[in-house]
Amino acid sequence: MARIKLAYIGGGSTRGAGTMASFIEQGVDFDGSEVVLIDLDASRLELVRSLAQQMAKARGIDITVTATTDRRRAGSSRARRRNPRGPRDGRSSR
Repeated sequence: MARIKLAYIGGGSTRGAGTMASFIEQGVDFDGSEVVLIDLDASRLELVRSLAQQMAKARGIDITVTATTDRRRAGSSRARRRNPRGPRDGRSSR
């Protein structure tokens, strides 16, 4: 069992609910984890969040699903520091 925090950019997209259904299908492996859905469309984002939370509850899986339109708030500074290759554009991560 792995506890992770997964940031799903584009979580309000048309594929969002299906992707979350697949993730929740493997949910026992991710008990205690959090999925943060990130998208610019707040109404679609909330719809996918609500569906994903209901799917997790129906399966009895302990996965927290949150949603935000602010991708900077979605991740922690700790998660950014863990990338050993640094930012893709070559700038310092500090």
